[in-house]
Amino acid sequence: MWAAIRELLTRCHTPDKAFLGKPVARPVIVVIVILQLMVPGLVFLQEPPGRLGWQMYSGLGEIPKIRIETADGAVREIPFTNMAATRRPEINWGKHLPAHVCNVIPDVAAVDLIYADVDQSFACGP
Repeated sequence: MWAAIRELLTRCHTPDKAFLGKPVARPVIVVIVILQLMVPGLVFLQEPPGRLGWQMYSGLGEIPKIRIETADGAVREIPFTNMAATRRPEINWGKHLPAHVCNVIPDVAAVDLIYADVDQSFACGP
């Protein structure tokens, strides 16, 4: 058995049998290198952060402050870490977080997400 493995390895590493010596090898390698540069390059042109891109975590999105208004009119801020375990930059917090806050905290009438440049308000209930 070991002799067969040794012979196979010897045949694969001889210059006349090597993959790089075949006429197909160079175009295959060129295509692989182009794909490895093209995929992150295309993602780089999109809005950061982009999955599989060079700026995947350098374009970390802003995490909003959460302010809630209860049914009796009381307003208070709640820590972001109480509502989400991690800061995931690819999540659209304005789409997912208000519904979660409305479901988790009883008697919430409205949820405000406060960013540096804009506030978003969401009404809870039917």
